[in-house]
Amino acid sequence: MTENENKIVKYLRNRLPEADRLAFEEAIKNDPKLAEEVEETSIALAVLKTGYNRERKKALKALMTEHKPKPTTIFSRIAPYLAAASIALLLAFGIYHFYPTSSSELFADQYFKPFSIAQKSSDGLTATLQEKAYDFYNKRQYNEAIPILEQLYSDNSKNRLLAGIAFYKTGNYQKASVQFNKLIDTEDFLYKETGMWYEAINQLKQNNPSKAKNYLKTITPKSEYFSEAQTLLKKI
Repeated sequence: MTENENKIVKYLRNRLPEADRLAFEEAIKNDPKLAEEVEETSIALAVLKTGYNRERKKALKALMTEHKPKPTTIFSRIAPYLAAASIALLLAFGIYHFYPTSSSELFADQYFKPFSIAQKSSDGLTATLQEKAYDFYNKRQYNEAIPILEQLYSDNSKNRLLAGIAFYKTGNYQKASVQFNKLIDTEDFLYKETGMWYEAINQLKQNNPSKAKNYLKTITPKSEYFSEAQTLLKKI
């Protein structure tokens, strides 16, 4: 693993010191390639964790169902169970060592997708505030987008959603939650359901699977997020 890859993994697992984390987030904002690597790594870690758990279950099941000669001593009768317990402990240690991030956080990384907006890059001189905000958002320069979006979202659900996502991506989960819940309270079906989906992801990122489930369960079949919500409910 290269030094840069190691730093990405530490960042995703919240293992970087505060100063290093802020510097790394600044680098992500100014380097689209690095931002893409961070996103791809977060997805890869989630997939790897899921696959690792699946293989662990297969190994334990095979061990417990494997045909054995009829035991003749107390030790021979309990030996398979001792072996299974040993394997479980070793695998659990391996998962803790290599995957200290909770499964809820990994699912958040796996299922999070930025809300897409169509916006051409602005020249920065004649662009309106909204165009500048969208330009920063599309470039994943979230810290620059946030103060502009905060001026615009009071009567605009889309800008409020983008602000919530920008807060989420910069680690401001409480502020993100405020924005997503305001969307949930609106009468606009599209943004109400979208707010439920992103708040569920936001709660998973904070390792609150029970709260996430409550939001996922309220997403209706008419929503574009319904299928993913049902799939995620079965996993958490």
